Amino acid sequence: MIVASGVETTRRDPSRSSAALSRLVGRDEAVAEVLGALREVDAAGRPVRRLITLGGPSGIGKTRMAQEVMTVVAARQRRTAFVYLADLDGGQDRAPQQGDLDLDTIARMTQEALGITNVSSQDPLDVLVTHLAQHQDPEDAEDAQDTADRSPEELAGPLLVLDNCEKVRDAVGDLASILLSEAPALQILATSKMEVGLPLELLVPLAPLSIPGEHADVDDTSESMTLLLHLVTAAGRKIPVEQLPDALDLARWSGGLPLVLEFIAARIKSGLPPAVVLQRLAGGALLTSRGTRRPQPHHKTLRMAQDDTFQLCTEPERVLLGRIAVFTGGCDLEDVEHVCSGDGIDRDEVIDLLGALVDHTMLQVDTPTGRYRMLPPTRDYALGKLRESGGEARVRDAHARHFGGLARRAADSWLNARDGMDEVAWLALGARELDNFRSAMTWLRDNGEPELGLEIALDLARLRFWWFSGLLPEGGTWLRRLMERCPPDPSPLLVSAAAMRGWILLCQGDHEEAAAMRDRCRDMVAALGLTACPPAAADFVDGAYGLLALGEPRSLDLLRRAVGKLTAAARTATELTGDKHQATLVLSLGAGLLGQDRHEAESTARTCVAEAEAGGARWAGSWAQWVTGLVPLRFGGDPEDALRRFQDGLRTQVALGDKWGSAWSGTAIYWALARTASAELAATLHGGAVRQQVDAGSKVNYLIPLRDQTAVAERMVTDRIGRSRFSTHYDTGRRLPTDDVHALALRPPSAGAPPAARGTAGGWQDLTPHQERIALLIARGLSNEEIAREVKATKRTVETHLSRIYTKLRVANRLALAAWVVQRAPDRPPRR
Repeated sequence: MIVASGVETTRRDPSRSSAALSRLVGRDEAVAEVLGALREVDAAGRPVRRLITLGGPSGIGKTRMAQEVMTVVAARQRRTAFVYLADLDGGQDRAPQQGDLDLDTIARMTQEALGITNVSSQDPLDVLVTHLAQHQDPEDAEDAQDTADRSPEELAGPLLVLDNCEKVRDAVGDLASILLSEAPALQILATSKMEVGLPLELLVPLAPLSIPGEHADVDDTSESMTLLLHLVTAAGRKIPVEQLPDALDLARWSGGLPLVLEFIAARIKSGLPPAVVLQRLAGGALLTSRGTRRPQPHHKTLRMAQDDTFQLCTEPERVLLGRIAVFTGGCDLEDVEHVCSGDGIDRDEVIDLLGALVDHTMLQVDTPTGRYRMLPPTRDYALGKLRESGGEARVRDAHARHFGGLARRAADSWLNARDGMDEVAWLALGARELDNFRSAMTWLRDNGEPELGLEIALDLARLRFWWFSGLLPEGGTWLRRLMERCPPDPSPLLVSAAAMRGWILLCQGDHEEAAAMRDRCRDMVAALGLTACPPAAADFVDGAYGLLALGEPRSLDLLRRAVGKLTAAARTATELTGDKHQATLVLSLGAGLLGQDRHEAESTARTCVAEAEAGGARWAGSWAQWVTGLVPLRFGGDPEDALRRFQDGLRTQVALGDKWGSAWSGTAIYWALARTASAELAATLHGGAVRQQVDAGSKVNYLIPLRDQTAVAERMVTDRIGRSRFSTHYDTGRRLPTDDVHALALRPPSAGAPPAARGTAGGWQDLTPHQERIALLIARGLSNEEIAREVKATKRTVETHLSRIYTKLRVANRLALAAWVVQRAPDRPPRR
C-alpha cells in the first residue's frame, strides 16, 4: 500500500513490488557500472552520462536491476522517480497517430512520479521542463564555495527511471531528448529491449546469469543455481541432495533468465521433482550428443517455461489468466469477479482460480492489500492467449463497463456514504483504479462507444477526482478528446460534458476557452429546444463564467437558478446530491465575494457545512469552511474569525493531501492576515502562496473576484509597512518550500513573520532555451535536418519542439515563425 497525498491508495510502487523484495543475484558488476556512470561529472560538476539504458530480452531482470539502482541512489539523499510504462497502452494495438498522445501521457506520468502538481492548461512537457530546469545547475550556482563543498549526490539533479520503454520508444526518445537538453542536471535510467536511440546514450546490456558447467557438481555456485536454490528455499522447501543433479540441469536449461528460473522454482515448490519439471520443459529433445542439457535461446526458454506453466493450469485457470490481462495497474478480487466471471467461470470459483494462478507464478498478489498484478512478460503472454481465443473484445467491453459503473457509483455516492464508503474512500478508489479508468476510456473511444467513455471522464469530474489529485489538465483532456469522437448532434450528455469542461477551464484561468465552452452549451441548449428552461449544467457554467471571469454580480442569479433546479431534482434523485452540493458551494463563493446579502452568504455556507458533515465528506467540509470565512471577511466581522475558518479548511486539505485547494486557502488566509496586525506575516505568506500557485500552474488570481480581494489585501499591507518591506517579506515567502508555506499559513498571527531573505529572479519568455535556439535557427533558414545536427538532437525531436513553438506563439508555419523572430529579435534578452 502506498500512502500518497494523505489518501491511502494501491497505485503501483515499483520499489515495494514483490520482485523488488527478491534477492538480486549476479548483478553486482552491472549495478556498480551504472552507479559509477551516474557519478561521472565534468569540470563544471554536470553529469557526463545523461541517459543510461539497461537492455536485454524479456525476463532478464531489467526492472529488478533498475529498482536496485534507484534504491541505492535514493539512499544517498538524491531525488528519484520511477515511471512504469508497461501498461501505458492498455495492452491494445497502437494506432499510428497515437505518438503525440503517448508523449503527453508519459509527460503527465513523469510529473506524477516526480511529485509535480500542475493544474493549468499548460503543455505537460513544458511543465516538466520548467520544474526540472529550476534544479540548480552547478555552473549557475550563486555561491561557488557552497557548490565546491557539496558532494556529487547533493549537486546532482533527479534520477528519472523510465521502465519498459520498448512499446512507446519514439515517445520516450522525444521526451528524453527534450528533458535532457533543457535540464542539465537530470539523468535518465531507462529499461528497454532495445536502445532508446539518442546520441551519447550508454547502453548497458544485461547478460544472462551464469549457468552450471557441463561437469558441475552439486556444490555448484553459478548464479542461476544460486538463484534457483534461493527461490525454492525462500518458500520453505528444500531440494533433496539426490535431486540436485536434475536441478543443475534445470538451471543450465534456463539459459540464465531470472524469470524462467522463477517459473521453474514455482514448479518445484508445488511438489514436482526437478526431474519431472525438466522432462516437461525439455522432453528429452534438447539432449546434446554427450547427454548434457544445453542452454536455450532466451526467447525460447521464456516461452517454453510460460507454455509449460500454461499447460499445467486447468482450463478455467487458463481462461481466467487471459481475461485478467485486460486490467492495467492491477485489480482487486471484486473487479475480477465482475469482469472475468461468466462464460465458463462461475463467480464463486474465481477466488480459488486466482490462488492457483498465484501458485503457478503467473500472477502476483500484494499481501497487505490483496491486489493482483502481472509482470509485463506474463501479461503479454496472457493477452496473446486471450486474442487467440477470440474473446478479447468481449472481455474488454466487460472491463470498460465495470469501471464505467464504478465511476458512476463514485460520482453518485460520495456525499451519500453509500456502500460503506465515504468521500475520501471514493477519492482513494479513483487514484487506485486510475490506470483502469484510462484503459476503459481508451477502449471505448477507439471502439465505437465514445459516449460511454465520456461518461467515465464526466463522472470522475463529478467526484471532483481530477481536482483533488492535481490531474485537472488530464481530466480536461479526456473530456475534450472524447467529445471530439462523439457524434456532433447536440445531446444532454454533450451539454453536461461541455459545461464540465468549461468549469475546468475556468478553474485553470483559461477564460477564452471557457467562454467557447459556455457558448457551445448555449448553442446546444438552443438546438435541443431548451432555451426557455436550460439544464442546470448550462446555467451553472454560464453563472460560473460570469462570476469568475467577469466578476458580474448578476451571475448569482444564474447560479441560484442552477441550485434551485438541482435541489428539486435531488429530492427524488439522490444521486444528484453531490452535484447540488457543488453548485451550492460555488453560489456561496459568489455570495461571499460579490454579493451584498450577508444572509445569503451565511445561509448558503451553513448549508454546505451541514451537508458535508451529514455525508462524512471531509474534503467537501474543508471547502465549506473556506466559504464560511468569507462572511466575517467581507461583511464587517472579525478578521481573526475569518482567519480561523480559512485555517481550519487548510488543515484538512493538508491532512488529506489535497493538491488543489491549498493554493486557494493560502490566498484566503493572506486576505484575513492583511486585516490583522500581522502585516509582515501576511506579506511573507503571500509570496509563498504565489510560489505555490506558479509551481502548480494554478491561476487563482486570474479569477476576477479573487484577484480583487488580493489587490485589497496588498493595499492594506503596503499602507502599513511600505512597498520596500512588503517586497522583502514577499520575496522571503517565494523562497519557501510548500511544507513551510503551509506551516506559515497555519501559525497564529501573534507568532509574526520569519526572517526576511533575498528573493530570486524568474524567467520571462514562453519559449524554453532550446526552443528559442531552434526558432533562431529557423529564422536563419536552416532545415530541420540541419537544425538537428546543430543542436545535437534527432530530427523528430526538432519537429516536436517546432510543433510546440507554433502552438505557443500561435504561428502557422516555419515562414510565419521566421517572420515573428525577425520582428522581435531586438527585444530578446540575452541568455547565459
